[in-house]
Amino acid sequence: MSAVTAPVPSIPRHIKVNGHRIHLRLVQQLIWSAAAATAGAYVISALYYLITQVHWTTGGHTVLFLKPQWDGLLKTAWWPVARHDIRDVYEGRSRPCS
Repeated sequence: MSAVTAPVPSIPRHIKVNGHRIHLRLVQQLIWSAAAATAGAYVISALYYLITQVHWTTGGHTVLFLKPQWDGLLKTAWWPVARHDIRDVYEGRSRPCS
């Protein structure tokens, strides 16, 4: 049995686009990462509100309304404050500093 060995292609030190080197590549990656993190945070925040806070009705009938269950999810003294803290801390930490 013989194994075919092909040379491993070398990874270029600088990626070229249209024959030119990408300048400030790290800065661009950081900016795009921050933009993607912000967009992701907004999507998750929107889903949170759409699922737990909106009263969905059709033809006068409730389809989905989780706010009363979410507000009373835990029967403890700290839950009314903690449920907002959970949301606020997540939203605050998921947005990049301006």
